[in-house]
Amino acid sequence: MSAGKRWIERIKTALILLLAALALFLGWKTQLFDGLFKTGEVPADAPDAAAVTSYQAALLPVCAAAVIAPELIHGVQYADGEMGSLLQDLRPILGEILGTAARPEPVEEQVWQAALLEPGLFLDYGCPVSLNVLARWMGTTADFAENVRACRLLLVPGKDTGAVLYFRDPEGMTFRCETMALSTALEEGIAAYLPNGAEFAMQYSSLSACDPYALILPRLPAMPVVSASDSGQEAALEAAARLMQVKLSTANSYPERSGTAYLGENGILHREADGSIRYTAEQDSALGEAADEADQIELSRRYLSGIVSACGGAGELRYSGTQQTDDVTVVSFSYWVGGLRVELSSGSAARAQFRDGRLRELFLIPRTYTLESGEIEPLPALQAAAAAGSRQPGSFPELVLPDPGGESSFQAVWTVRERGR
Repeated sequence: MSAGKRWIERIKTALILLLAALALFLGWKTQLFDGLFKTGEVPADAPDAAAVTSYQAALLPVCAAAVIAPELIHGVQYADGEMGSLLQDLRPILGEILGTAARPEPVEEQVWQAALLEPGLFLDYGCPVSLNVLARWMGTTADFAENVRACRLLLVPGKDTGAVLYFRDPEGMTFRCETMALSTALEEGIAAYLPNGAEFAMQYSSLSACDPYALILPRLPAMPVVSASDSGQEAALEAAARLMQVKLSTANSYPERSGTAYLGENGILHREADGSIRYTAEQDSALGEAADEADQIELSRRYLSGIVSACGGAGELRYSGTQQTDDVTVVSFSYWVGGLRVELSSGSAARAQFRDGRLRELFLIPRTYTLESGEIEPLPALQAAAAAGSRQPGSFPELVLPDPGGESSFQAVWTVRERGR
């Protein structure tokens, strides 16, 4: 090889090395390799709305009852394990009933009351839930109108037809749907449960002032003592930053009146003075797109649960409602611990905001809950129901965990809630 060619090869090699070094330098400056080179951290993958092909139930019923006969009822409440098993056992028939339901027809409340004491399955979700969303949680699809929501459902075998679905909407109206689901499958599912003494408030003459459809269990499970703290706030912030592709550095932040803001590629991550986290996407950006309410709830749940899991402890988020105004949809969540809903003094635990189906904002109050060793026996449900009815006619009692914030320890207390529709 001539001397001239050798010099050309050397220049090529030098240029290649220079370009490689420049690429590494630019990668470091633009934080391209941060997720790869951070010791002990694996970059979290953001939830992908386009990949939503399965749905996890974002809410369990607050209570359920398998009615074998008017005086033979198996009730479940404040027991996540048993509630989960019941839904798992009856999921196929629940999905078939919702998926084959005909157009809802309004009926008188007396029809609901009579059906409630026939063999069947009663489910109380504690808040309005779209029947289309419930069907998706049961592994199928339904064709209800978008605004059809229910707080309480009742599934009973049909006399000469398929199983029948009754439900009560947020306004207290009662509806009935014929279905193509086999009644025998529902009858067999109900027959698997033995009565445990549960009854509805309307079966007690002494509870005439109470919500008639409140479920009264003769014996409640022992309630845990719970401690709460903000110890998981840093871990939650770091998890949120990874999901939103935001670098937590002084050079990448600026102070706000209520906390600190961190600039990301497509939005801003805010850390408020109280430790709450809020992410807002830029005007032309979004964290994902969701075609319908079921997708919106699932996408929100995946993002928020991913952050909450970093807090550790026994708390989990569950769906608590959807509010829709024009092109804005807000999906809310509450903390639950040991089968009990947590009431935060500061309000909603988490929420996600969609605009035109695009996820634009997330909000979360990171809390870490721990189950302590002690347990307490709550006031019997019958006495609590009587007290609720006398204090606020038409209401019903519910055991909740009141979280005052900060470092605290508390136990379940009875609260009076408005009549569950």
